Amino acid sequence: KVAVADDTLPDGTFIPRGTVLQFNIYAMGRCVELWGKDAEAFRPERWEQRAPPSSYEYPVFNAGPRECLGNAWRGSRCARVLRRCCARSASSLQFRGSRCGWISSLRSGCRRV
Repeated sequence: KVAVADDTLPDGTFIPRGTVLQFNIYAMGRCVELWGKDAEAFRPERWEQRAPPSSYEYPVFNAGPRECLGNAWRGSRCARVLRRCCARSASSLQFRGSRCGWISSLRSGCRRV
């Protein structure tokens, strides 16, 4: 992208007019400074210890006013799937002496066509 006017990035970096700005999403997703020494490893539990990254920090759907429309679709689709799974789940609270806990099961929504 080329800056058509002077601008400032969200982190405070000044970008003068005419500057060519490029970023490599593949490299950003494997940045050791952001994700740790095991940045190339598939380790989903890394998200349990930190807030989700911003669209500017992890721009798989781009960011800002030109963000990919698929990002909003993905979010609404995930919410819809979660609602359907929760609606089909059967939960009950069982007491065993002084201990209690949730027991949950999901019924399959699949069928042969």
